[in-house]
Amino acid sequence: MNNDDDDDNYPGKLLHQAALYLNVDLLKDLLTGDEINNIDATDRFGCTPLHTACISAAQATLQNDTKVLDSSLEFIMALIDHGADLNIQSGERYNYQGLGYFDPSNIDPSLCTHLYYAFANINVMTRSPSPFELNDIESIPSRSTNLTKPRVSKGMYEQIYLLKAKNRRLKTLLTLGGATVNSTQFRQVFQSERIRQEFIRNTIRYLRKYRFDGLDLDWEYPENDNDRRIFSSMIHDYRIEFQNEARSMNRTRLLLTIAVAAYQPKIHIAYDIPNVCSSVDYVNLMAYDYHGSWNSYIGFNSPLYPRSTETNDQRLLNQQATVETWIDGGCQAKKLVLGLGMYGRTFKLKQKTNPSVKPYAPSIGAGSSGNYTASKGFLSYYEICDLITKEKWSAEYDREQQVPFAYKNDQWVGYDNLQSIDQKCRFVVKQRLAGAMVWSLDLDDFSGKFCKQGKYPLLTKTPLHMIAEVGNEKILALLLFHKADVAIKDKHGETALTLAQMNRKVDSVEMIQNEIELRQQVRQETEKRLLDACFDGDVEKAAECLAHLGAHAKAVLNSSPNGSDTLNFLYRACRTGNVDLVKLLLKHGAIAKPHRQTSYSPLYIACRIGNLEIVQILLTHFPHLVSVATLEQILPFAAACSQGHLSIVQLLLTYPNYPFGSCSLFADRLQRSYVFPFNLNAQDLNDQTSLYLAALGGYVDLVEYLLSFRVHGLAAQEVELFKRRSTHSYFNSESSITTLAEFNATLQKTTTSFCPFNLDVYSNNGRAALHEAVEQQNFKLVHLLVSNGANVNLPYEEIASQASNEEQCFVTRSTPLSCACRLGNIQLIEYLLNSHATDKEFLAFNSCKQSYLIGHLLKYRVLQDNEFKLTKRQLTSNVLFPFDEQFWSRIDLSKIWMNTTEEQNVDKNNNIPESNYSMEPVLKRRPSKRYQVLTTGFEQLKNRFSTRSIMTPTQIPLSSPIPSTPVGIQWHHYGPLKTVDPLWFIQASIFVNKDTFIQLSDITLSNRHLLLHCITRIDLSDNSLENLPVFLFQMYSLRILNVSNNQLGELPNGDNVWLCHQLAELDVSHNALTSLPPAMFQLRSLQRAYAAHNQLQYLPVEMWSAPMLTDLNVANNSLKELPRPAVVSTKYAEKSGRHITSRHSGNQNRTASELRPQTSLLSAIKPTHIDLKSSTIPSSITTVDLSTLSPPLSAPPRSTTFVQMPIDDTPQSPDDDDELERRAKLKISYQNSPPSSASQSIPVKRLCLWQNHIAPSTDDDQHVGPNAKASASSSPSSTVSRLTNLNLSYNHFETLPPMLCCLVPYLTSLNLSHNLLTDALNVSSYPPRLKMLDLSFNRLQSSILSESSTSSSRKDNRTHRRNRHNETISPDNICYRPELKETTNAQLDAAKRRRSRSVSRHKLLASANLSVGLNSSSKSDHNDQCCPHRRHVKLEFLHDLNLSDNLIEELTLSSMPKPSSDTDASLLRASLLFPAITRLNLSQNKLVSIPTSIALLDSLGTLILRDNLLLQEIPLSIGSMQKLWNLDLHGCGRANVLLRQSESIEHCFRNLLSK
Repeated sequence: MNNDDDDDNYPGKLLHQAALYLNVDLLKDLLTGDEINNIDATDRFGCTPLHTACISAAQATLQNDTKVLDSSLEFIMALIDHGADLNIQSGERYNYQGLGYFDPSNIDPSLCTHLYYAFANINVMTRSPSPFELNDIESIPSRSTNLTKPRVSKGMYEQIYLLKAKNRRLKTLLTLGGATVNSTQFRQVFQSERIRQEFIRNTIRYLRKYRFDGLDLDWEYPENDNDRRIFSSMIHDYRIEFQNEARSMNRTRLLLTIAVAAYQPKIHIAYDIPNVCSSVDYVNLMAYDYHGSWNSYIGFNSPLYPRSTETNDQRLLNQQATVETWIDGGCQAKKLVLGLGMYGRTFKLKQKTNPSVKPYAPSIGAGSSGNYTASKGFLSYYEICDLITKEKWSAEYDREQQVPFAYKNDQWVGYDNLQSIDQKCRFVVKQRLAGAMVWSLDLDDFSGKFCKQGKYPLLTKTPLHMIAEVGNEKILALLLFHKADVAIKDKHGETALTLAQMNRKVDSVEMIQNEIELRQQVRQETEKRLLDACFDGDVEKAAECLAHLGAHAKAVLNSSPNGSDTLNFLYRACRTGNVDLVKLLLKHGAIAKPHRQTSYSPLYIACRIGNLEIVQILLTHFPHLVSVATLEQILPFAAACSQGHLSIVQLLLTYPNYPFGSCSLFADRLQRSYVFPFNLNAQDLNDQTSLYLAALGGYVDLVEYLLSFRVHGLAAQEVELFKRRSTHSYFNSESSITTLAEFNATLQKTTTSFCPFNLDVYSNNGRAALHEAVEQQNFKLVHLLVSNGANVNLPYEEIASQASNEEQCFVTRSTPLSCACRLGNIQLIEYLLNSHATDKEFLAFNSCKQSYLIGHLLKYRVLQDNEFKLTKRQLTSNVLFPFDEQFWSRIDLSKIWMNTTEEQNVDKNNNIPESNYSMEPVLKRRPSKRYQVLTTGFEQLKNRFSTRSIMTPTQIPLSSPIPSTPVGIQWHHYGPLKTVDPLWFIQASIFVNKDTFIQLSDITLSNRHLLLHCITRIDLSDNSLENLPVFLFQMYSLRILNVSNNQLGELPNGDNVWLCHQLAELDVSHNALTSLPPAMFQLRSLQRAYAAHNQLQYLPVEMWSAPMLTDLNVANNSLKELPRPAVVSTKYAEKSGRHITSRHSGNQNRTASELRPQTSLLSAIKPTHIDLKSSTIPSSITTVDLSTLSPPLSAPPRSTTFVQMPIDDTPQSPDDDDELERRAKLKISYQNSPPSSASQSIPVKRLCLWQNHIAPSTDDDQHVGPNAKASASSSPSSTVSRLTNLNLSYNHFETLPPMLCCLVPYLTSLNLSHNLLTDALNVSSYPPRLKMLDLSFNRLQSSILSESSTSSSRKDNRTHRRNRHNETISPDNICYRPELKETTNAQLDAAKRRRSRSVSRHKLLASANLSVGLNSSSKSDHNDQCCPHRRHVKLEFLHDLNLSDNLIEELTLSSMPKPSSDTDASLLRASLLFPAITRLNLSQNKLVSIPTSIALLDSLGTLILRDNLLLQEIPLSIGSMQKLWNLDLHGCGRANVLLRQSESIEHCFRNLLSK
């Protein structure tokens, strides 16, 4: 081997020779030529010309050689003037770095001369190199978990090139091939000369495109002679093409190197060493992997020398043999680069106890994998250091082969450390090799945390170290003047200052310290100028400052100027929005870190100002900042939302390269899990979410995008897997997930995506996003939130201040609906109500400042009333009250907001058609009841009687809309309402008939009143109404009116008030009424009237003439008696010449409004009194002049006399116009008959053909004249009351009302409980059709008696009253409704026979002018003394009798006073007072015994006798009652015991014997 230095030919050799002899003239001549490019070139010792000159100066300083010192000073000045780098450290050209993942940002380019990027692939199809991984040329963020390091946004090629900005002499090469590219690919491309030339040309373009300085070929390995020939041709052609390209393009030639095998047999097979070495610049010897787990014994990975015990080929497995093989093969040593391995090969020892640890000891495979590299048989240098330090592995050094090894138990590893690397570097110098290369940088202790030897432990000295150590002040001043770095440390950790101090160079120490202080001052000034430049956005000024700072620029940029309270430079640059300035700072190493105290980050301010390009740059470098919140807990995402920056929000939500390690698990309001880098529902210190901030700003497009954003939901097993991601191999393998996009791609396809934003999150002001949208009256924003699930009923509290005193504030509750009402926004009110907004606490009602706004709330409590129907003929009749102009003048129809054509245009006005949120009626339609149609001879019967005029349609234009849908108003307990506005009812009608009334112009003068007449049901109960408007009772179609539970003091009265003749139910209970208007009972269809819980003291007499009234409830009032019509006793009229009236006949018609004066009643009675005075009819039957019950003249024709159709117990009211017309035509018109005797009968045409004749009344016979006809025609006849249910409980009745039998013959239920009754009277005092009778909680001393048991007391009463008044009327003689009963005996018999054959069994009512003419010969004494309606002796239909809580001592069940034991049972059964009773309640009385006749009550099922303390015994016959299932004897004392002791009847009870 030739060691002559003259044979070395390396770049910059002439410069080094000039530096060696300090030849300044030669140096200047060389620097004027091409050698200036080699001004920093290193020799074989790793020294630059400047190092060589400094070494000479140091030696001259030590020798005090002035001449040499002067020459060295001039030489050094010349180098510095021409741009020599002052901070290059001398030493070998290798690098030792690596911890975890290693990327180009971890490389210090000043430590090496050549940097290889491995690897590039061979693309056989395109015949060109191709990237090995995607991130080679694409922007993929680093995998580094160190958040303080900048995230890269460029490809790896670009990052490698950018390192040259820090070291201008750095050469970057791309390695083609590698272990993963097989020999076949090399053969396919390089075997054919044509393809080889094409591939080489494409390689040149590829290298120039990505700005590499050369190519490194790594074919592992050529296997035969053909491969050897191909390899040689490939190397030769590459060199030729590189030279040609450089000459033609006038560029620096691309470097060409190769990576070759280290084992001698492979070398001889694969390479033609002389030809190959002559064509390349360097030959990289892969001098490692000599031994490994593939052997059956242990051995060193990269031994320097052979062992003495090795033989044959074993002696070739070391670096010395490799170098000698290549040199001996014909390759120059100056082209050989020795490879150094920064890792070790591990083995598992075969012997576990006391194993041999020397090389070639037996092994059984690879050793355990490391914590970081995770590969068996392989450990990085820092992993080995970690095992030695923490796991206490034993470490030894093999001096024979100059390599260390470590072991513990059965684990063994051979590797390289500082000592072995030092020996190998000395070997490189000794062998005069080109240098050393490292495989690879990421396996060394780059961080210095594992081996405790610092970073880059093999670094050497700079020229400043050399001069400071010897104390040459002139050269030191020169170096300091040219900004030599005083902070660089050598491999021992010493700076130039510490070396000067150690060598006691006082002047040098002072110079260096002064320079440090001066540089610190200059640095502060430069920082200030840089800070100003960042404030002003001055890029040029900032670039100048950074250039002046030099190597300190990065430290300055990442410091806090003027203390920790100031934001850093990058933040200020981002706030200016200058993209070029931001790029400049990042280029010089600026790190986007949040402020220490405020946590304001550059990304936060960029999102806030809305600079999309800066946000993109920062996200690429620092994506972790997206989850960094400020001191106010504001995320960058929230900052972008608060300012409405839609593009930035989209970028933050869809950025695909968020590091997966920084992502967290979150859950939405429905507890659905998802993974994201930051919390999308995070709240700041004001509890404001990002969605709330967007809504607060009114950014509709932004809110729409947020609500359309979707995240991938995680299944349960995926959630558990994510929670264990730190330990699960799925996330820690080499192909593990690195970004959020990769993780989302791995989710199950079955998982659904959803919107993660919570809409109903309160801020600290008590509002949510929907509340703010309503406050802004932003309709489209409200629609977005509601349609995506916002709670329209979410309450919130708002703070308001009084206008008089702004300092006094108060908190009120509110809802979105109440806010819309307060603002008066009808469109929002309509939309919220259609979105199911409610007003349960009446907040919206109380917020309405205008009455018409309440109407919009109320109309959504209106439904289509499917129980009734409307007809066009009905609504166009002339009977409808049109309401006067004064009524309509108070109604502003323009306040009715309807769905117009303009409002349907969504695109132009951002409104939503009403049809999109209309509510369908929810009342279920059921078929209406239809009345039976009369059949036989019906048309003929109609022609016999005069009919009232048929209703004619009002002249309504055909184009005018007519409502067709009945309206049901349900305003129960709302507000509560204190008054009602007619506009509300009109709004309700339009709302239900929205298909008819489309626009405001559809409401005309001719059809506006129909909006009130189409209302069929009104419920205003449970409010605070004090009075009712008149128009409520003028609605023609109204069927049901409920105004209970209010504060009504009176009902309206007057002319044309009660016109609702289709009203079937009226409820005025629970009010403060003192009277009821008489007109109320003249309504044609009123069936049910409820007036309980009022303050009524009397009722109008018109209640008995109500045409259709079936139910009347006046419980809980102050009634003492019922109204009595005018009464006349005919028996005593001829004697006394007086008429007898009820004591209420004169004042009963007085109401609170004096509707009907007393004179009208007296005038009606007067003719009767005069006629009777001269009458000769000896009748003892008292008659009633029912003309006083006739309605006023203003009442509708319906109140006239009708021939009664067959009547059942529950009559029905007509519900259509045809039925009304048919009934109206059944009016009977009578003519006066000629005078005749009392016994003469005049044939009269009647509806029922079996009644051929009736006798004219005697009073009419006495006054036959010209006025008789008029008198007869003007007096309408009475009608029979249809009351079936009468509730008089909780009043002040002391006696049973005597008129019930006469006036309410169809009464089936009577409740007189909780009154002051003392006498139950006899059976005939009760209506005969009663089914339920309640007399409980009174003061009755006896039960209901029979007629015989009360006859003696009645006689005594008559005698007493006759003696007192001289002319007395018995109560039984008073008839309050005279009937046609006084006929001859023959006529009675004929009538009975005809009645038995007739289908129709109804009674014919007699009018006042058609009174019955009585035949005195047909009278009996009994009939003379008794009202015909009181002749019944039992209550045959009574089922339920309640006599509890009274003072009854004896129970009467039979009309027989005291039946004997041998009385026939059939007679006893026939004498029962209540034969059909099923329930009898006698509890809480004073009964002593029970009559034995109780056993004859065959239908009795319940008998309640509890708490009768005096009850001693019960008849044993009670046990034979077959239907008795409930017998209550609790609290009856001895009777209960006796009954239970009777074994003979115990088995007779079926179900229950209650205690």
